[in-house]
Amino acid sequence: MKDFFTSLKFKILCLVAALLIGLMFYAAGTGGFSTLPSSILGGITSPFQKLSSSISAKTGNFLSKFVNAEQNELENIELKDEISRLRKQLVDYSRLLDENEQLREILQIKEIRDDFVLTGASVISRDPNVLFNSFTIDKGLIHGVKLNDPVIVSGGLIGRVDYVGSNFSTVVTLLSPEMKVSVYEISKGETGIIEGDIALAKDGFCKLVYIDKDTAIIPGDIVVTSGSSASGLLPGGLVVGTVVNITAEEHGKTVFATIKPVADIDNLKGVIVIKDFEQQQMDLNQRIAGESGEE
Repeated sequence: MKDFFTSLKFKILCLVAALLIGLMFYAAGTGGFSTLPSSILGGITSPFQKLSSSISAKTGNFLSKFVNAEQNELENIELKDEISRLRKQLVDYSRLLDENEQLREILQIKEIRDDFVLTGASVISRDPNVLFNSFTIDKGLIHGVKLNDPVIVSGGLIGRVDYVGSNFSTVVTLLSPEMKVSVYEISKGETGIIEGDIALAKDGFCKLVYIDKDTAIIPGDIVVTSGSSASGLLPGGLVVGTVVNITAEEHGKTVFATIKPVADIDNLKGVIVIKDFEQQQMDLNQRIAGESGEE
C-alpha cells in the first residue's frame, strides 16, 4: 500500500484530481464550462482581430480621401466663388461711397456756382510711364465731356481734359508743363502763370512764374484762377494751390513760387468735370456771332 502512494500512478491521479478541482472552481467563477473553449479561442484570435480592425480602419481612411476628394474640390470652388462675390460687393460698396462723396461735392459746388454743369468721374487708370501724374477717367463724349474741359475736386482745379474718347477721357494735370493757367494771389492781387516743372513734379508741386522779384507773396498765400489758360477759358476763382516757398530764378531778374496743389493728384480716386459754365457759354456765343458776321 505504501508503495502505491509513492508510485507514478498515484502522482498522476493527484495531478488529474487537482486539475479537475481547478476546473470546477473556474467554472463556478465564470458561469460554467461552456465559456472555457471560447475564452481560449478568444485569447488566440484577439491579436488577429485587433490587427484586422487596424488594417480595416487605415484602409477606410485611405479610401475615404479618394471618395471625398471630389466633394472637397466642389467645396473649394464654392468657397472661392463666395470670396470673389464678397470682394465684388466690397468694390461696389467702395464705388458707391465714392459716388456719394462726389455727389455731395457737386451739390456744394453748385451752391456757390449754379452756372456750372458738372459730372462726376472715377479715375480708372494711370500710366506709370507717363510723367506729371496724368490719368484716365470713365467719362467721355457720350457723357458730354469735351476737350479742355476743366477738371476739379471740391477744393479747386487739378487739370483739364486732354483727350476725349467715346466713354473715357485723359486728364493732364497742373504738374505738367502743358498746363499753363493764369492766376492771382487772393490777398495781394499779384498775377502770374501756373505751369508744371519736371523737378517739382516728382514731389507733387508746380510753380508760379512771371512774378516780380520784389513780390509781396509769401508762403501760405493762396492762388486762384483768373479765368483763362493757354488752352482756353477757365472759370475764375477756382483755387489752384498754396504757396510753399519763393525761389529766385537763375538769371536773378524774377522769382518763382513753389505751389502745392489743392489735392494729392497722385492719389485721386474721383474728380469732377466742368462740362459748361456761364463764361464759357458767353465766349462760345461770341465766337459763333463773330463767325456769322465774317460770312
